[in-house]
Amino acid sequence: MEFKLPNRREFLKDTGITASFLLFLTLGGIESCARQTRSRPIRRRINPASPDSMAALDIYKDAVAQMRALPSSNPRSWSAQARIHGTISAGFNKCPHGTWFFLPWHRFYLSYFEEICQQLTGHNEFGLPYWNWSMDRSIPSPFWQSGSVLNYSPRTATASSTLPISATGHSRMETLLNETNFLIFGSGKPGGTPSGKGPFESGPHDHVHVFVGGTMNSPASPLDPLFWTHHCMIDYCWYDWNVNRGHNNTNDPAWGNQSWNNHFVDRNGNSVAVQVASSITLPLTAYQYEESQVGTSAVNQSLLVRNAQEIDLVKTRLQKGAEVRLVTKKQIPFSRGADLITDKSLSREINIAPAEFMKIINEQASEKIILNAGFARFPNDSNFYVRVFVNLPQANAQTSIEDIHYAGSFAFFGTNAQQDVDNMHHMHKPLYMIDLTTAVQKIKQAGMLDENKKLTVQF
Repeated sequence: MEFKLPNRREFLKDTGITASFLLFLTLGGIESCARQTRSRPIRRRINPASPDSMAALDIYKDAVAQMRALPSSNPRSWSAQARIHGTISAGFNKCPHGTWFFLPWHRFYLSYFEEICQQLTGHNEFGLPYWNWSMDRSIPSPFWQSGSVLNYSPRTATASSTLPISATGHSRMETLLNETNFLIFGSGKPGGTPSGKGPFESGPHDHVHVFVGGTMNSPASPLDPLFWTHHCMIDYCWYDWNVNRGHNNTNDPAWGNQSWNNHFVDRNGNSVAVQVASSITLPLTAYQYEESQVGTSAVNQSLLVRNAQEIDLVKTRLQKGAEVRLVTKKQIPFSRGADLITDKSLSREINIAPAEFMKIINEQASEKIILNAGFARFPNDSNFYVRVFVNLPQANAQTSIEDIHYAGSFAFFGTNAQQDVDNMHHMHKPLYMIDLTTAVQKIKQAGMLDENKKLTVQF
């Protein structure tokens, strides 16, 4: 077991299985922007063996120290920047989680924070370093150095703790980044069915918050300098998904036209207004990423951007977006009011036999089997995560994620009961999307699926 599980009783509520039809169609065109982008800052992977990486980390330390020295009333101060995300009793509740606004909101958050770091340190070439937790499963050593502003407390993890490969390993990341539908990869459309946290947000994003623990597993998570390097990795994964893997975001106006006023401040501390559509091309205009391994496949060289012309082509594609749909064809509630005890397995039968959706099982890529799991109550301590298996009644915390029955996992970042009461941050009942399709297909291919016997799901 990677985590010590508290002996708490939880309630699994409103859980349903949904077969969803996904339609993709690339539409229209938008003029590309002609900005000069070759000299934009480079966001480098944190790597103690790289002088460039360590130089960026030194600038980051300087910025953190200067922001901490500012009075809390200064909008560029360390505490003020954390309050944007939400801290206990701050009265702020600005960051969206569990919806398709999760990725663009945090991209803006990082970008303006990066500008503040540049202004305070005088290093306009500075790019935020990112913690590639898929390659480096322990917290990077510079964040444990005695006396460093990066060595923050409290944290649950220690210098020797390692992230579970079930959440952030290369194989798991490959699966997540190969998801082509933005409504699953980027989390669901508010009010959509199915909806809620997609496997990327509830997986590596939430797991890292829970793994680091302490302040990182609370609304005040930006107070830990690791927060910014973690979310920089999240943004790099979105960039990788868009650019290196050629996937498109939605062109739904309800997404692109969403705006936020007075959420962020610029390098001079002035409030700004932003619109989601303008976040799409920021990695191509405002900063760039040093490439590093995320999944198991090699980077598609034909999709890499190497010059201004190629950048313009990618910008045009991303600005167009695509008509992405997640249409529920059949919804089957199968468990309500069930108790989930964190140190024991919960198994539930789905009131449907595989024979009813054999096209999906036979690898018809246009359809998926999505499990929606909603929780009505959470524990006071949420330093654990839940693995999901299909048709494996004997599954437990030690069952390997290499087992063909493994479907995915999710964690409980932002669900600490007392913190929610204190400042109403994340005061929602998170809904998780778990894609069962691949697991069911593998079971079928192994000859272990009875088409006429109902499926079971184990938590």
